Amino acid sequence: EMRKSRGLEVAREEVVVTPGGKPILFNVILVLVDPGDEVSYPNPGFPIYESMIRFVGGKPVPQRFDAAKGFELDVDGLIASLNEKTKLLILNSPSNPTGGVIRRPELERIARRVRELPNLVVLSDEIYSRLVYD
Repeated sequence: EMRKSRGLEVAREEVVVTPGGKPILFNVILVLVDPGDEVSYPNPGFPIYESMIRFVGGKPVPQRFDAAKGFELDVDGLIASLNEKTKLLILNSPSNPTGGVIRRPELERIARRVRELPNLVVLSDEIYSRLVYD
């Protein structure tokens, strides 16, 4: 399925099946985030993001969206907020609840900044990727 939908080769050993999205999101945050680590997450977004970050003692750093621009992610603000204390960046595109989609040029800008921060991990929540309509 990953080969068809995303052009990626994924081995069976690299697949984790869970009963819903919450357990795997929680496991990732438990493993990666220590008390005091910053975690950038979409807000508005899945409420579990912020509650899990707080549960492990992380510092939630909300990403902002511009309602006047169709709930586009404020990429400039996001990039400016990423720093050496940022341990995890959660991206959700298409976004729930806004429906906003991060376009490729913006993703490339984010990726360039992420590469500058060697301890930063990106969790790409793409659960709604098949719910994009023109």
